[in-house]
Amino acid sequence: MRLESLQGSLAVILAIYLGIGPGLAAAAPPVIGTVVTKGAFRLNNATLTNNTTLFEGATIETGAAASQMELSSGTRLELGSESKGRFFGDHVVLERGQSRLDKADGFRVEAHGLTIQ
Repeated sequence: MRLESLQGSLAVILAIYLGIGPGLAAAAPPVIGTVVTKGAFRLNNATLTNNTTLFEGATIETGAAASQMELSSGTRLELGSESKGRFFGDHVVLERGQSRLDKADGFRVEAHGLTIQ
């Protein structure tokens, strides 16, 4: 009897895990590139140093040092010092500061209602 009860409990736990697990993984935003800087920067209000993975919709805020983004599409972007932008696979919304683009085919910059392609 005790073994049957344990097996039943394990079956319920496994069913819950399998039902919830894939849903949680699917909710993660896609990776769109990497961020590299010499020093500290902020990613979604968390302070980081050196480098990190860049996800769709992430906000990067630089301090004294500029940050370089290399996107999966091949686009390279530099976010100047004291700048802030929200990053997507095909564009950045520049909220403050300056940005420089390299290899920007199909990529755009939006700033204060202005779109640059």
